Amino acid sequence: MTENDCLVKAFKYGIEWKENDGTNLYQVLDRVSCYCCGNKNLKELKAIYEHLPEYWQKLKDMQDKTSIPFRDGETIYDLERRFESD
Repeated sequence: MTENDCLVKAFKYGIEWKENDGTNLYQVLDRVSCYCCGNKNLKELKAIYEHLPEYWQKLKDMQDKTSIPFRDGETIYDLERRFESD
């Protein structure tokens, strides 16, 4: 079974991936995976920024502990400025 096959079956049986605030993760993200992965694409990161502020804050807290960019030479703060100007 593919990942999509599994999701279709899970949704058919009413299984959902929701945050405590009711946010359905598969309605805002393409894939539900670790929020702190530096391989996340910009669309996913912007979705975290817009819809999952507690996770965005955790990313900022982690960024505060290192000078290493989060992805492609950009820090979380660089990404935040980019998303604010979109």
